[in-house]
Amino acid sequence: MEGGIIILMTNAVRQLIDSFEALPEDEKHEALAQLLRRLLGSPYLSPSDDELTHVADLVFQEYDCDEARG
Repeated sequence: MEGGIIILMTNAVRQLIDSFEALPEDEKHEALAQLLRRLLGSPYLSPSDDELTHVADLVFQEYDCDEARG
């Protein structure tokens, strides 16, 4: 997905996402499960409602742009 969301990513994160997208479906599932397990045990705070709303807005703006392009 190009646009606002990609701009927020570092090159390392973009490479990680690209590598993830290249995985077979079963390995994607395994990678997601491992990430979620690690996330549950991490000291990071959950995103605020405002942060989640902002990211959701970016996603829907990108969907709108994709629709407009056909």
